[in-house]
Amino acid sequence: MIATSPFVAPPFRLPVIRLMLNSKIATSVCVILITFLFASLADAQQQGAPASLAGTQQLKLDTCFVTLIDDIDVPARETGPLVELIVKEGQAVRQGEPLGKIDDQIVQRKQQEATAKLRAAEKKANSTVEIEYAEAAFEFAAKEFEINRNLREKNAISLPEYQKSALAKKQAELSIAKTRNDLEIEQLNADALRVELEAVNDSVVRHQIVAPLDGCVLQIHKQTGEWVQASDQVLRIVRMNRLRVQGFIEAGNFDPHEIDGRQVSVQARLARDRIETFTGRVVYVGLEKVGGSQSTGGSRYTIWADVENKIEDDHWLLLPGADVDLTIDLVSPAVAATRVDTESR
Repeated sequence: MIATSPFVAPPFRLPVIRLMLNSKIATSVCVILITFLFASLADAQQQGAPASLAGTQQLKLDTCFVTLIDDIDVPARETGPLVELIVKEGQAVRQGEPLGKIDDQIVQRKQQEATAKLRAAEKKANSTVEIEYAEAAFEFAAKEFEINRNLREKNAISLPEYQKSALAKKQAELSIAKTRNDLEIEQLNADALRVELEAVNDSVVRHQIVAPLDGCVLQIHKQTGEWVQASDQVLRIVRMNRLRVQGFIEAGNFDPHEIDGRQVSVQARLARDRIETFTGRVVYVGLEKVGGSQSTGGSRYTIWADVENKIEDDHWLLLPGADVDLTIDLVSPAVAATRVDTESR
């Protein structure tokens, strides 16, 4: 009887298993390396290629800053004591609203005098009494002359009497022309007095201090009772309903025409991390690049976006000096800034 030996694995099986395991690990490693390589190439391609309008819907600029568009020091336009100042700091005012007044008692009296003179001149220039009298006198002289001429033909009156009536007729005729000329002079005199009154009225207006725009009184430089000279700054008014956000755009990513006139939204961080959004439009793109070079890149240009402010509990939410984020809608219709917008800066 032949004894059976225990089972012994063939000597080639263990190397084969090890080879199979090593092949699976190598394959996984290759897959990972290839995936990483493609991802790196894609990322490098994305970073190396400039941004384009066709492939981008929005452009976000971080840490832009808010500035004022209109900041006006309102001056005194006449010299004298400041007798009235009816506003206080922080008060909202409307364009044309009176804010104060410089003493105008003397100019008020001049205004009354000029008004009276003008009324008298206009009444005299518009009067028809003198011309009617001159015309009536001429009509009488003309009839008297006709009577004397008939009498002279009959030798009923002497030649001197006839000539006297002829002279009276001529004098009455010239009197009409003179009266009309005098009335024209009176009309010119009235016109001159009217111009004089307008100048006095302008002086009265210049004694008034009025708001040049819709805004808020930011600072008061003079107090009631102070003597002010013409051109002295009395108070400062700023526009708050519309503010400007300034930022920078990399010149290598976008051309100015792709940005100018686009709609924007501004995100401002308020108290307790509250985020408020404001809307507006790009009104200006810088005319020169700042920093960097054509070869190395890194140059950028300035943009301005004017945005509409909001009021909450009688207070403006967006304030000058704030740091905000600006998002440009690159697919919105581009509206070119008006000449007034670009020149009022």
